[in-house]
Amino acid sequence: MSFAARLIHTVTIYNSVEGAEDRYGNAIQGFDGGTESRALVQAQLTGGQSREELNNMDRRTQSYLVFLPKDASLDGLSHIEWNGHRMSVFGDPTYQYDGRGLHHIEVTTEEISGG
Repeated sequence: MSFAARLIHTVTIYNSVEGAEDRYGNAIQGFDGGTESRALVQAQLTGGQSREELNNMDRRTQSYLVFLPKDASLDGLSHIEWNGHRMSVFGDPTYQYDGRGLHHIEVTTEEISGG
């Protein structure tokens, strides 16, 4: 089975843009309109979940490993949306090479809900 055949999910990648402001004129992290890409998204089941109680605020995190084709465009500030989950890229993407060059891209993402 080819690598492309394993990319069974569709994700939207939102890249960070400069110059975004809130309604008061303060600089904030903004994102572009998003680009769809094929991907394989895997939940990290070992050490990838946490739950924290913060004065009646329940904060939950879930980590995912996302495999993307080599032509995907993203960086350490990007967000990925998959199946209703909005995740922030955690660290820089890892570029995986084979004997012929760049093969695919892997990123670890983190979804935070609550809190």
